[in-house]
Amino acid sequence: MMHRLFLIGFYLFLSTLLVGQADDSLSQNQTTDDAYGIFDAFKGNPGKAALYSLILPGAGQFYNRRYWKVPLALAAEAAAIYLLNQNIHAFRKWDEEWKFQLLNGTNNPDVTAVYDPASIKRIRDNARQNKDYSWLGVIGIHILAAAEAFIDRHLIEFDVSDDLSLKLSPAGAYGGIALSLNF
Repeated sequence: MMHRLFLIGFYLFLSTLLVGQADDSLSQNQTTDDAYGIFDAFKGNPGKAALYSLILPGAGQFYNRRYWKVPLALAAEAAAIYLLNQNIHAFRKWDEEWKFQLLNGTNNPDVTAVYDPASIKRIRDNARQNKDYSWLGVIGIHILAAAEAFIDRHLIEFDVSDDLSLKLSPAGAYGGIALSLNF
């Protein structure tokens, strides 16, 4: 039974004809020899948008003329940097308290009222973990803003006609079913 279902599915897969949008963007003087090169991502308009956004937060959105996204990108990065700054200060505070307690055997009464060395070390380790996660957040938001600019620029150039339909029809000479998506 399972063997028959597999053969039927495989036959339908092979006999299905998918028709998509033709790519007319390649001209005759362009070559696609290095289609997966690392620098090919930064050629053309989408690459410029991503590169601008990597250099300066919000510049890729500005390049795409999506001016309303610039404050969003800046606010996201500013919030992540603010959180990073707060976590760095918290870590430094607890690190100094822990070192003071190790050297003097007592806590610094100006900083905290916690007397237990194990709890100070636990708080310090949590502050370090929060600081590390904040670094990952800043980097992730920066890369996410650049990826958004890159993808948005691709979608600006995407041609969508008014006829967006999906037809299911017989496959003709091959037998089976053809699925065509018209743009």
